[in-house]
Amino acid sequence: MAKEKDSESIFDTKMIITIILAIVIISAGVLGYKYLVGTQDPFTGSGQVAQMGDRVAINYTGMFEDGRVFDTSLIDVADNDILYPKALSFQEKAGYQPLIFTIGENEVIDGFEEGVLNMGINQTKTIYVPPEKGYGDANPDLIEEMSLVEVLPMYTSDLNKTAFKDAYLLDAVVGTTVTDINWGWNATVYFVDEYLDEVILKHEPAMGEILHYNKAWDCEVIGIDSSSNGGEITIRHLLTSSDENKIYLQDDMGRPFIVTDVDTDAGIAALDFNREVVGKTLVFKITLVQIIEE
Repeated sequence: MAKEKDSESIFDTKMIITIILAIVIISAGVLGYKYLVGTQDPFTGSGQVAQMGDRVAINYTGMFEDGRVFDTSLIDVADNDILYPKALSFQEKAGYQPLIFTIGENEVIDGFEEGVLNMGINQTKTIYVPPEKGYGDANPDLIEEMSLVEVLPMYTSDLNKTAFKDAYLLDAVVGTTVTDINWGWNATVYFVDEYLDEVILKHEPAMGEILHYNKAWDCEVIGIDSSSNGGEITIRHLLTSSDENKIYLQDDMGRPFIVTDVDTDAGIAALDFNREVVGKTLVFKITLVQIIEE
């Protein structure tokens, strides 16, 4: 009897283990299925799917992995900064409409194109595009160093009469004082060269003045020298590590950059002229709106 009872106990234990394993296997299958399709809404279209060579219309929202939106075709996303916080380089558009391109014609990045392939009409899914399928790796040659202490000329001739009027809404007349559009200090029209069409400005900051450079960050006037090289103004950019990856600006040539590193001890900051989408994994939520019949 004792042996029979032991056999029954062993049998019950095996049954319990078998049941547990079955539950684990079923759960794993469900979780695996969810992992594979969890980022996709159910397909509700006609059954037609996007193939190589098809011209398609796609609604999309492009995000970084931290959820910041860098581009979208949807006005509801563009207008809602609470649900859809924006990346530094996000730009408003004149109009929002689906993106139209032909699959296989290299009109969009590889990862986006591959994500659209085999989608059905009205199907929505989320795709992850690594740098090698997106905009590639960052170019180190496009990361420049800026000194936090900068020496500027007291007199400049960067504007002609038309550009001066466009900037200040005034005619360039000697003695006219304006607020400099970049630095925010006073500047006076010192001379107007009619032959060369140049307006020479004399910059007149006050020593110790705190200014807001290009509405991006503060700077301080730490030196004014009227005797050397026609006059020089020394300023200190009051950037700190708390400003890293929070400032998006254009330089004098119109090139956009992001302040990525600030070393106050060394007195330098890094300006990254790479596009913000470069070197990052991109997340796109995409919907196939239409397969356009040619």
